[in-house]
Order: sequence, then structure tokens, then C-alpha cells
Amino acid sequence: MTSFGQLPSALDEVVWRPAARSPIVGRYNRGLVLEAIRRYPGASRIELARITGLTSAAVSNIVRGLIESELVMETGMMASRGGKPGVRLQVRPGHRHAIGVHLRPDSIGVVLADLDGSVVRHQHVTVNASARGPEAVLRRASTMVRQLITKGHISAASVVGIGLAAPGPVDHAQRRILRAPNLPGWEEAPLADLLQTAAGHRVTLINDANAAAIGEKWVGSARDVATFLYVYLGIGIGGAIFIDHRLYRGLTFNAGAVVHVVVDPAGPQCRCGNRGCLEAVASPAAMVSRIGDRPELAARLDVSLEAEQTDHDHERVIAAAVAGDREVIRTLAPAFDLLGGAVASLVNVLDVESVIIGGPAVEHGPQLYLQAIRTAVAAKPIARQVQKVDVAQSGLGDRGAVIGAAAMIFQEEFGPNLVTSGNKELHT
Repeated sequence: MTSFGQLPSALDEVVWRPAARSPIVGRYNRGLVLEAIRRYPGASRIELARITGLTSAAVSNIVRGLIESELVMETGMMASRGGKPGVRLQVRPGHRHAIGVHLRPDSIGVVLADLDGSVVRHQHVTVNASARGPEAVLRRASTMVRQLITKGHISAASVVGIGLAAPGPVDHAQRRILRAPNLPGWEEAPLADLLQTAAGHRVTLINDANAAAIGEKWVGSARDVATFLYVYLGIGIGGAIFIDHRLYRGLTFNAGAVVHVVVDPAGPQCRCGNRGCLEAVASPAAMVSRIGDRPELAARLDVSLEAEQTDHDHERVIAAAVAGDREVIRTLAPAFDLLGGAVASLVNVLDVESVIIGGPAVEHGPQLYLQAIRTAVAAKPIARQVQKVDVAQSGLGDRGAVIGAAAMIFQEEFGPNLVTSGNKELHT
């Protein structure tokens, strides 16, 4: 069993999330305590009261119910400090599981996750999604799900649900993808229903940038960050926003779409119809296109310029830049400048404490992306005199979205988070 990221062991000195006072108070506070036990394994009931802000009596009642539900277990006595020693608590491993599925134009990733924050098994296969179509790809994903359950030696009944992370904006209510970047023919495909029918488990659909941000918050480098901007780089660009420990999804559950922020009005036309959108000028695919505009350079780097090879081409291009190829660096410089400037502008608007960059494209050359964004953020944000904005790479690598898709299922079933949606608050 592989654990992605060690959760903090030291207890906070202040309440890290307020107790709810709303019609869903019972469920919220139950989730609040369970999340605290997951984050701080070995904490006692008294310590949990201090962490959550709930009364000791409320915590004791909630813990009793969690133990009866076999979600939590007692693991031993704490050292006595003169009174009755506290009892250590932790999430019961192996009792509840969630599955994350991440669809990309060139691959499918699947993880089987435990409620305690560990990944039990994972699988990744290469697939030409645009050529095979959504039905065939999701049948393949359902086969992978069944294989993970079998190889993980768990009961299918322990699986709470499947989180499905997909590129592009999604229609949350209709459980379908809207526009599918680099997936022609997938527009408005009912992805959640297709996978749910094939796999036999409840499926929730989410865009991959939001999923990656949830993963980062769950077990990645943003565990203790209240407000941050997540920039996701696959073949295109995505974004997600956490505000006060809550994922902000917007009215249509598609907030954070930095991809279509116009940064160069005279730039190339974007697939959305505008000109100079961030994706059109600074995405990994756009960087490859910049190299393609120089045939001699493209030939020297041996890039194919074919859509299904974009990730491979981007890897070659970035490798050349990292190696110090001056011609490549000069060619890509405008794209990195525009990306950094766009992120800095969003930092000004959102007043976040941290920017995290992740996704498969970042793995090819994280230092280039970090340098461009750090330089812009250090120079431009209005609030930099008050607080330095941290810019960091994802702690989950290119598996953030698939891990976050599984984490979202746990949040829906057990979590305390209130996910904001416009001016409403929805329990997930």
C-alpha cells in the first residue's frame, strides 16, 4: 500500500476550521471530526475538541457514532499527565474505499484509495481516446476499475463511489462533458452515465483541474493552505480556486477557467472563438505550435506536430529548453511571460496565499514554469508588500487529478466541506 504524502502530526494551536451552525450541522460536524482524525492520526477526543472548536461532549458523541460505523478505531492510550489518559484515534483502514478515474486524450489513470488518505493500488494505460470514442474508452476504464478492486483484495461493497475527472468544462447537472479539448467527437458525451452503467458504482463527474486541486488539498502540498490558486497544465491549461478551505466551483461548477483569459488580443484565434486566450498562446500545445512555426527548429527537435503526439512533442521541446537550447528558449519566452503575467493578475484579483502548479506537462520541466510564474508574481501583485505569495509545484505530480477524483467521493460521502457554488453553499 502506497501513501502519497505524510499528513501533519503536530496539532494546530488554533481551530483550523470552524464548526458549522446550519441546518446540516449534524452531518457537517461529523465530517469535521472525521477529517480531523484523518489529518491527525493518534489525536484524542480532547485534542479533537480543540482542533475543531466543538465541545468535548459533542466530540465524544460523534466519535462514538464513528466507531459504531466502523469508520474510526481506538489504537491505544496516551501517556497520562496526571488525570485519565486520553485514547488515541485513527481512521479504520480498509473499511471504505473510493475510486478515481482520470481521462486524458492519450491515457486513462485509475486509483483505488482508502479513507485514511492512502492509495491502495493504481493503474495507468495509454490509449488514443479521440480515435476510440467515449463509449469504448469508458468501457476500458470500467475494466480497470474491476481489476483494481480484484487485485486490491477488497469487497466491491466497500467502494463508496467513483470520481471521474475529465478535461474541459463539464455540465455537472447533466453529468456530461461540454467541450472536450483535444477530444473531437466527445462534445456533450454523458461520461458519468456511461461509466456508471459499465462499472456498476455511483459516478460523479468533475473537470480535471478542480480534481487536481482537491487532491492537493487532501494529501498534497496544500493540506494546510486556506486560499490558493491551482494552475493545471495538461495539453491545455486549467485552473481551480480554494477560498477559506473550500473549493469555489461557481454557478455551473466550472470556476477557475483561466484557459480563456485573454492575454494577447492580437494573438491567434482560440477554439472558443476569441483571440489571444491563455490556452491559445501559452498552453503546452501552443508552445509546440510556436516551435512548429519555425520548420527548421521543429525538424531539428524531431517534433511531429500531430495532435495525438502533443504531449510527446512538448516533452521534447521543454527538454531542449532545460538543456539550454537558446533558440528554443527564445521561441518559448513569450509564452512563459504571458503565462506568468496571467497568473500574477489572478493573484491580484483573488488575493491568494499560494499558487500551486501541477499536471502532466509540468513534470517535463517544472523549473521553467516555476521560474516564469515566480518572477511575475514577485513583480506584479499589489499585496506583495503585505504577504509574500508562495509559488510551488504540486506534491502529487501528474497523479493529482486521479487522486483528487477519489478524494471528492469521500468528501461527498463523509466530508465536512461546504463547496461554494455562486452565492449558494452545497454540501459535498
